[in-house]
Amino acid sequence: MNEVRLPIILSPEADQDLLEIWDRLSQAISVAIADKQLREIERLCLAISDWPEYGRARDDVRNGLRSVPVGRYVVFYRPTNDAVEVVRVLDGRRDVDAIFSDE
Repeated sequence: MNEVRLPIILSPEADQDLLEIWDRLSQAISVAIADKQLREIERLCLAISDWPEYGRARDDVRNGLRSVPVGRYVVFYRPTNDAVEVVRVLDGRRDVDAIFSDE
């Protein structure tokens, strides 16, 4: 692990993804479940800020991209020298290639 935790930066798209995840879960199931899911995603982000190479390399999607599943969602991120940028947080059943090719 790093001696110093890297800061986590959320892209505007990732921030929107998290809002949509919370909204969808809170309406379909409950606010408590929505809160729990976002806490699990936050814990994962803290873990990757300590160990940026943890996730699977996803150069097939975009160069330098990595991903880690958390429940039914997948956190896509890019480690840099001084931060970890969370690029997207997507439902694992979505067509990732199509989403990233549109961006």
